[in-house]
Amino acid sequence: MNVQLKAIPHCVLVYGMGVTGRSALATLLPLGTAIALYVDGGLAPDDRAFVERCDEREQVTLLDALPTSYDAYDFVLRASGISVEKPLVKAARAAGKTVMTDLELAYLLFGGDRMIAITGSNGKTTVTSLLEHVLNEAGLAATACGNIGRPLLTTMAEGPDDGYYIVECSSFQLEGVTRFAPHRAALLNLSPDHLEWHGSFDAYADAKAHIAHAQGAEDLFWIHPADSAIEEALERVPTRAMVRRVSFDAPLLDALRKGEGWALFGEHNIENAAFVLEIAREMGIEEGSIRNAFASFRPIAHRMENVGEVDGVVFINDSKGTNVDATARALRGITQPVILIAGGYDKHVSFDDLYEAFRPVGKTMILMGETAETIAAGAREQGLGERIVVCHNLKEAFQEAVKRAAPGDMVLLSPASASWDQYSHFEERGDEFRERVAQWRETREMERHS
Repeated sequence: MNVQLKAIPHCVLVYGMGVTGRSALATLLPLGTAIALYVDGGLAPDDRAFVERCDEREQVTLLDALPTSYDAYDFVLRASGISVEKPLVKAARAAGKTVMTDLELAYLLFGGDRMIAITGSNGKTTVTSLLEHVLNEAGLAATACGNIGRPLLTTMAEGPDDGYYIVECSSFQLEGVTRFAPHRAALLNLSPDHLEWHGSFDAYADAKAHIAHAQGAEDLFWIHPADSAIEEALERVPTRAMVRRVSFDAPLLDALRKGEGWALFGEHNIENAAFVLEIAREMGIEEGSIRNAFASFRPIAHRMENVGEVDGVVFINDSKGTNVDATARALRGITQPVILIAGGYDKHVSFDDLYEAFRPVGKTMILMGETAETIAAGAREQGLGERIVVCHNLKEAFQEAVKRAAPGDMVLLSPASASWDQYSHFEERGDEFRERVAQWRETREMERHS
């Protein structure tokens, strides 16, 4: 895309590497921007090699200590995984410097007219991917990027001027943004998540609400029609955008509820489809095209992903169910008996909603990771103790699940917890589950033929 920023940054302090740091260097260095790079603990060897490859004109200065002055920098760009409580962030702000994430920088460089920003506690990856699919099927160039895994800065820098960029936004990216103003934005839902990072539910909700805070009167903002937490957040972090409350009542959605031309599980995915339906309609896409795109869309990996059936037992990989609300929504969309594998990194949230969603369909809850004992203790208080099994890891949990499963059951990996206690990311956890299902299928085939 063409750069829209009138004044190219002279010098930027980039704090952190990873996806954000790499994409920032790849985007800013060709513009002639000098970069000072600081990474807690120093650069990893592969990151150092990346810097050497892209720094042909020697514009990058590697800092081995915190800056003593911030005067030379236009602003600080922090990787979204770096807390705003870090000393460098606090010192920069105290010195009057703007500290931004890649969301704000992408907006400043390329503008927000072609941006469709999506956030929420749950469903944002599905909505982002589904909307990308609908737009592409309708003949529009559209690319999903941001927190979904494709770096925002380089995606927009290398993409066409007439393309649409569907940006999945995390609360980490949105925290503290002041000028980010996508023309279209959506806040799907709010439930407690990442409280160990934000400190409180209100702070987390306010970070999410910043997706629309800088929008103007000509911009569009879709929200859940009956989420009181969203309404309260918008009182604290208001928007000037045209707010549209999405309807979950439409003939096309009723058809999806009946499974007509729809491969996704649960009412929560009907709500996801409703957001996509209204955004696509506003963009002028005909309903027939939307219907056809819905029919050809398939669940994304690790999000209620059917990874096979063995001996009449279906195995579902919902490793991306990293908070209580995600798992509760998944359970509410299921009617068959469920053996739930849950537990993981402790975000210090309540699991009450998990117990209530599990109660009607849950056969056994097999728990692992940091939150296992916490979830188990709460379940016992809720009278679910006889359905609880505690294991150390996914290997043990899977073995326990297949031992207890009967034809017609579902084994559901939906942890209601992040993966960081035992895995680098939720994908790694889901990949292990998928591999264990494949190994179990092979084992049963060998047993049948022996």
